[in-house]
Amino acid sequence: MRILNSIVVTMVSGSLNVIDYIPGDVNGDGIVSGKDVTLIRRYNAGIDVEINTLAADVNSDGVINGKDVTLIRRYQAGWNVK
Repeated sequence: MRILNSIVVTMVSGSLNVIDYIPGDVNGDGIVSGKDVTLIRRYNAGIDVEINTLAADVNSDGVINGKDVTLIRRYQAGWNVK
């Protein structure tokens, strides 16, 4: 049996960002995989590939680079990355 508890909500000014992608899933297939790493590497090499650039910048530093690739690889290896 589920018990529903009330919660108190306090409103403050600010903003909320809603994303419609999985960070690291640059091709939009629903999973973060080696395909995504390959696409980011090709993108960084100047090859014309179609990627979700917001999903590619996994560390949110405003740049798509090897740091993002490293974070995706670590995630795939089971490391505790955020």
